[in-house]
Amino acid sequence: MVLEDLALAEGRGALILGEVAGYGFSSDGAHLSVPDGHGLARAMRRALAEAGIKAEEVDLLLAHATSTPAGDAAEAENIRQVFAGTRPWVGALKAMTGHELWMAGAATAVYAVLMARGAFMAPTINFARTRCASPSPPPVPAAFAGSLGQVLDELRINGRLRSLLEVHCLLHGALPGEIPFALHAGVVGGYYGAAHSFKGGGRRLAQAFVAALRGCGVELFCRHQVSAIKLSPAGALTGVRCANGVELDAAGVIATLHPRALLPLLPAAAWRPAYRKRLLQLRESVGAEIVFLHPSPAKATARAEKNLSGATVSGFRSGLPGRNYFFLPESGGKLFDFTLPPGRRLLYLNLMASEIAGTGLRGGITAVLPTLPGSAGSEAESQTAYAARKERLGEAVRERLLQLLPELGSGLRVACVATNRTLRRINASATGSLYGVRHQVGQYNPAARTRLAGLLLAGQATAAPGLLGALISAFPAVGEVVGQARLREWRERMVCDG
Repeated sequence: MVLEDLALAEGRGALILGEVAGYGFSSDGAHLSVPDGHGLARAMRRALAEAGIKAEEVDLLLAHATSTPAGDAAEAENIRQVFAGTRPWVGALKAMTGHELWMAGAATAVYAVLMARGAFMAPTINFARTRCASPSPPPVPAAFAGSLGQVLDELRINGRLRSLLEVHCLLHGALPGEIPFALHAGVVGGYYGAAHSFKGGGRRLAQAFVAALRGCGVELFCRHQVSAIKLSPAGALTGVRCANGVELDAAGVIATLHPRALLPLLPAAAWRPAYRKRLLQLRESVGAEIVFLHPSPAKATARAEKNLSGATVSGFRSGLPGRNYFFLPESGGKLFDFTLPPGRRLLYLNLMASEIAGTGLRGGITAVLPTLPGSAGSEAESQTAYAARKERLGEAVRERLLQLLPELGSGLRVACVATNRTLRRINASATGSLYGVRHQVGQYNPAARTRLAGLLLAGQATAAPGLLGALISAFPAVGEVVGQARLREWRERMVCDG
């Protein structure tokens, strides 16, 4: 059996026996010889995800099955995890061939092709029933292979404590039953321990980033929307073409845009069908309606007061700026019922301690109400109707804030309103999602390296959600360019000066 690229096989007129639609790899690393019961499940889920195949579509599994109590028990448990609710046939050819060591995987692929082409399943000889018991790992280690919801179920956490632990799902846009526990813990742990605002907010961060790039001699081309990635006749990457007609020659491209927006930039033949299908099937994070508010300058100036440190605070009353609030749904509404009206829905509130640009005031507010993905409104909605809808939303949120936090004062004003429609345009997301592609159990987001040499991916869709995820995603991409060894050297020399 020869394994080769589809185009090469078709070009030489070869008899195609089967297709490797996807593969997955992982490791356990828990013990020298005994698996911990989660690595195999990760590998199988990754293979299914890359192939774009659902677990219930699998007819036959050929297990590794070395007939060792610990190994067989772990493998049986992994199959139960991945194929729960389905009943695929499971075979083990080592019963007839013995352990073929380094050839075991390749030999099993040959056997699978023979059985598929012959429409039969080889029996597992000398086998009557399994004697291995399903391992029962303790809840916390097992949680790292499951979702936040599964962890809370295992620990029997309910009521207000559960709401408190689940509400921070707004920070990454995936629901408790979807977000991997380890990823959720990483996001929320950082939020608990080091959530700070800084003077100038996001504008200042962008300015600092631009200054750092220019200090490194990097040329910036703003308003140069890339419309195509250029390829040579041989299929090698040669640069990009912009919508304004400008062409930039390059041997490499790091794309940080939404994965779906990447597909039309290259000819369809540049993508493997399975990879293209995988990108198209990536699920999105929740959407959002976002209202930005600020104090009225006249009201705020008249109300300026001294805070505990003696500094003058113009804007909201002392003690409010710099805080974050989560307001749960009222009247017994479900925590993640995004169909509730703005006055009752889950609300995340950030009161910025930084100065509002050009006003001399401190205390801007960002109010975020999560929505269902795709609820961006009708395309037929007129601009007048859309503007009126945003105005109603802004006023509803303003009134709710004054009820929840009357100390904000009557001078509170709506600065602007963003909807799923806004996010759809800004994030290049078809559904208007808040964080773009979500990270969830069973979904394996694209890695930095692609099949096309020189094309690398970065951004929150690849590593982790949010601004921090986007920053982290730079490391794998840069590592592919300069080499992981050199990247490690740079990281060891990095100093955080506060």
